[in-house]
Amino acid sequence: MQKFWYLVVVLALVLLATGPLAAMPPTVTFNLTGVGSGANLAGVYTSPYTGNIGGGSSMNMICDDFADDSYVPETWTAYQTSASSLTSSATDGYLKWQGATVGAQTLNQAQAYTVAAVLAVDILSSATGSQAQEDYSYSLWELFDYSGASAQLNGYPTDQTNALNYLNGAVAYAFNSANAAQVQADVNATTIYSYDGSAGTPTGSCNGVCTQPQEFLAVSMAEPPSTALLGLDLLAVGGLMLFVRRRLKVTQS
Repeated sequence: MQKFWYLVVVLALVLLATGPLAAMPPTVTFNLTGVGSGANLAGVYTSPYTGNIGGGSSMNMICDDFADDSYVPETWTAYQTSASSLTSSATDGYLKWQGATVGAQTLNQAQAYTVAAVLAVDILSSATGSQAQEDYSYSLWELFDYSGASAQLNGYPTDQTNALNYLNGAVAYAFNSANAAQVQADVNATTIYSYDGSAGTPTGSCNGVCTQPQEFLAVSMAEPPSTALLGLDLLAVGGLMLFVRRRLKVTQS
């Protein structure tokens, strides 16, 4: 009996030392259905795209991943994570990005996704298909993959400069205490959809070459999505196959 209680005490001490095990977030069926307005810059379709969760209502989807490839239409299982659940003391391995470096500033995972939430709101707040919206898309890609996204803009000096300035501005904005309430609202409104590879490979237009898809953000904005995006969804329903990837050359007619 004494040995039993000794083991109980040891186990309790171990649990106290290690803390509670982090619970995995829920998974959902993620459907990428369209390329939004079809706006593109330097041969890459820019955010927002369109998609839905489990066949529900169409949503704006913001891509934060320049390193992977996605196809339209495409379906895969995603971890659904509220950006507000991330803490500076933990790093969640199921998310695509573990942190980021902007200039000389190193951001932990929670800080990096805070900046991503700010940029996602900037994208959705910009005029559909505008240069600002395109450049903000590259700012978000540069947050996590600066060399790749910035190099894609070689030959587009104005956009390259804008994207970097927008990224630096978003970092400064996100960590200025005067903006704390609005930044927290942006974070609270942002959901991260990251690939769950244990549930199988993507299906859809990848034609048997289904690689890890990109990670996406969805933001609950006060205003509903523009009905102008519905036409692109109809194209997807009609059988349009698009390749939304980091180095996509936009097809010329």
